[in-house]
Amino acid sequence: MRLLAAIPAPMIQGMLLGLTALLLVLYWRSAGILDWILELDVRFLVLFHATRFIGIYFLYLHAHGRLPYAFAVPGGWGDIAVAGMALGVAAYPDPRIVYIWKLIRLADILLVVATAARLGLHDPASMIALTELPLIIFTHAVIFSRVRALQHAAEA
Repeated sequence: MRLLAAIPAPMIQGMLLGLTALLLVLYWRSAGILDWILELDVRFLVLFHATRFIGIYFLYLHAHGRLPYAFAVPGGWGDIAVAGMALGVAAYPDPRIVYIWKLIRLADILLVVATAARLGLHDPASMIALTELPLIIFTHAVIFSRVRALQHAAEA
């Protein structure tokens, strides 16, 4: 944590953006990685978002003065809602339901990222706790392409 506190704010956001971009490039450009990911059950990818129950921790950190309200409360409750929905979507992975959930969670994560970036640029130390975002964003793209493949298979 102290190492991250010493890094200027724009560099932290740049690292997160770079990591997300690297994961997406590997997904789209590496046949081996693409084949491996396409073999994963969509339910596994959806259930990965159960990690977004981390929103409970955001609320805890806010209650203890370690995350600002503007991030922790809306982001925390949004993450909790998306994680809860992930459990239901994984139980019933109909492509239409997965697609609607994908739009909801994408809107939530984009709001979370934008808020974290805005607050982090103003007060870098306030956002140090956030490191899981690149993998969350990466799985948005993977689930989107998997849902498209399921829809094409259902139409065939």
